Amino acid sequence: MVAAPRLEVGIPARGGLTTMRFDWVLAGLFLGLAVIGLVNLYSATRVGGRELFDAQLWWFAAGLAVAAVTALIDTAVFERVALVAWAAILVLLAVTLAAGTELNGARRWLNLGVVMLQPSELAKLGVVLVLARYAHERNRPDRWDVGDIARVSVIVLPACALVLLEPNLGHTVMLLAVAVTMVLFAGVQLRALALVTMVVVPAVPLLWAAGAIQPYQIGRIAAYVGLRDPAALRAAFQAVAGLAGAIGASVFVWRLGRGQRVLRALMAGAVAASLFAMVRGGLDVGRSMGWLRDAPPVASAALGVEGPAEEADDVVPPAAPGPGSAAAAAGPAADLPPLEKTGGYQALQSKIAIGSGGLGGKGLFNATQSAFGFLPYHQTDFVFPHLAEEHGFVGAALVLLLFLGLILWSLRIAGRARDRFGRFAAVGIGAILFWHVLINVGMVSGLLPVVGVTLPLFSKGGSSALTVFLCAGLLMSISLRRAR
Repeated sequence: MVAAPRLEVGIPARGGLTTMRFDWVLAGLFLGLAVIGLVNLYSATRVGGRELFDAQLWWFAAGLAVAAVTALIDTAVFERVALVAWAAILVLLAVTLAAGTELNGARRWLNLGVVMLQPSELAKLGVVLVLARYAHERNRPDRWDVGDIARVSVIVLPACALVLLEPNLGHTVMLLAVAVTMVLFAGVQLRALALVTMVVVPAVPLLWAAGAIQPYQIGRIAAYVGLRDPAALRAAFQAVAGLAGAIGASVFVWRLGRGQRVLRALMAGAVAASLFAMVRGGLDVGRSMGWLRDAPPVASAALGVEGPAEEADDVVPPAAPGPGSAAAAAGPAADLPPLEKTGGYQALQSKIAIGSGGLGGKGLFNATQSAFGFLPYHQTDFVFPHLAEEHGFVGAALVLLLFLGLILWSLRIAGRARDRFGRFAAVGIGAILFWHVLINVGMVSGLLPVVGVTLPLFSKGGSSALTVFLCAGLLMSISLRRAR
């Protein structure tokens, strides 16, 4: 019996000559999702959006070429240029914030003449490369400590701040999620995790107070948790932050040595302060929601809580004002009706589209929610409900299984990588795919608040497609040069 031929190419590598073996499983999973995504986008753009599909087709063609070239480059090259690439991405983010093109009230794109580039998309891959290089250079078996967490924060947080100011909450969440995933994969000391919890979680109300979180983003979160009054949401954040700070400080005290009495006393004070903040926030939530109408105003002045807001009846949102109106000129929070400001309208129509697909769907080109304009952004963030409406539970489940297979295969590639850089890079790419799918599908199905995260290979967007193809090429490069 003659064995099947295997594609082998000899290339120079660390430590001599190695053998490259083409990863057909990776290629099959990725191209299968790409083809299904293009067919779904073609269906979603049949009504007044054919030029969007044509542009995406060109981006896919360019992305395939980029992925092929990337796969041929040794991973050692990516390790060497990781810091330079990250610095270039930070510069692009700063330029975008200062002189980028503003669309729908957000400054997220650079107009390069021929194309519009969104640097925050490239930042996700940049985080993977720079943290993989850090993990490779550290090269110690012990768990990461507070110093490692501090260095990673110095690397990642400037990009998060620039992206958040665009404003772009979805990509900020993605950058943090990918970075945290890679740090946890490396292994972290319990004391370091406790300290991070004490610092990061209580910072959310501070970001809110500083205006870093936009009103429409607050409205989306409030709609998701069922709070009509933003002041109640702020108080709830304070309560959660106080609880997290108390837990983190308690763990930190528990892990301290017996001789560190002064530090123990300081951490005990932090526990007490965190618990007090939690109680204050909980009381203000009760007052704002009307549960504790007779409770004293414990923290009204500090939190701006003036009592429960008047409830309004839910109504179907009216038509949005025209592009030349004063409301449209005021930005994304002003030109949307009340329900759409919070993402509630999008989430409602999305769930209707998913549910109407049933088990087997309505068939290709037969989706009504997007065809009649009920489902907004059905070519970008809400492209998955269009798929579910046309192909039902079976089609949606098949796509999710393909994504699961691709994520698990990236972890398998990580396990067989020849060095720590390749291992961490493959884990980071798997994290990008995992968080994109989880947040997008959770968002459109009402399980998560609307934050504006695309579905890879399905949502329209040139920068998104280019980033995903770069990730695929890097995964193939790692797999081709895997350890024997």
